[in-house]
Amino acid sequence: MELPVLYLLIPFGLVILLTTLFVMFNFFHIAHFGLQGTKTALVLVGYIAIYVCALMFVFQILSSFDWSQTIVLPDLFSFKIPLI
Repeated sequence: MELPVLYLLIPFGLVILLTTLFVMFNFFHIAHFGLQGTKTALVLVGYIAIYVCALMFVFQILSSFDWSQTIVLPDLFSFKIPLI
C-alpha cells in the first residue's frame, strides 16, 4: 500500500490552523483586556512578529521537500492463511 507524502500535510495544516486560532485569541485578549500603553503594543508586535517568522521558517523548510513521493506501507491488514 502506498500513500503520498502529501497526506502528512493534512495533520500539519490542522495544527497550524489551531495554533493560528490560539494566537488570534491571545492577541485579542492582550489587546482588549491588557494595559493600554506602549509596552503592551510592543509585546503584541513582538508576539505577532515571532509567530510570522516561525511560520515563514517552517514553510521555507517544507517547500524544500518533494511532496510527490510515496511512502510504502507494509500490508498490516492482509491476513494470510498458512498452508498446512
